[in-house]
Amino acid sequence: MKVNSKKVGAMDGSIVDPNKESPNMVSDLRVERMIQDDSIFQEIFCIRLCEVGPDQTASIETLMNHLQETTANHMKKRGLMHDGFGLGSEEMSKHNLTWVMAKIQMVVDRYPIWGDIVQMETWKAAHRKNGLCSNMTLHDCKTGEILVRASSYWVMMNTKTRKLSKFPNEVRAKLEQIYVNKPPLVERDTRTWSRSEEKINENICKVLKVSRVLSTLKFCILLNC
Repeated sequence: MKVNSKKVGAMDGSIVDPNKESPNMVSDLRVERMIQDDSIFQEIFCIRLCEVGPDQTASIETLMNHLQETTANHMKKRGLMHDGFGLGSEEMSKHNLTWVMAKIQMVVDRYPIWGDIVQMETWKAAHRKNGLCSNMTLHDCKTGEILVRASSYWVMMNTKTRKLSKFPNEVRAKLEQIYVNKPPLVERDTRTWSRSEEKINENICKVLKVSRVLSTLKFCILLNC
């Protein structure tokens, strides 16, 4: 079988700087813990080769995958997920409910590169009557630099009717135990775009795919590079 290296995005001399120091070979790690009186969930992990492009820089899809992973791990650790891909607590399962990410806004100051050890921190806050706001920051462990800030908004959906649902009282009681009284990291962008606007094409990312684990109603990603 022949492979067209240009189509698959193979690295060549015009893309990779031969004088650039290669990243240290670090085994895949993912260390997680609760900090600040168990109000913030923290994970430390390495950016792997399979998560970067020909320029050794992580893609927006890589960042979204890590955001999803950290959020799911946080919810699982606090007893708000228990049924594998069911993504709900025992109380939610009784009402046929699952989590759905309705919207996310992300500001990227710098993309991590292959071999970077990064630290993700997340905390949850109430959002209106029947919503949850998940805030996240991504730091470079070596420099302490903030690379990414994101705020995502979550609702509950009935898995049988596919309609949005109010929070059951027992679920709300559990959520109130983990809420942090802080405003969203990224201010909500309420702009609406018309398909006729020419500038909308500059803000469309066609490579993202909706995960079967965390269903998404709407993406709104703001890149500040």
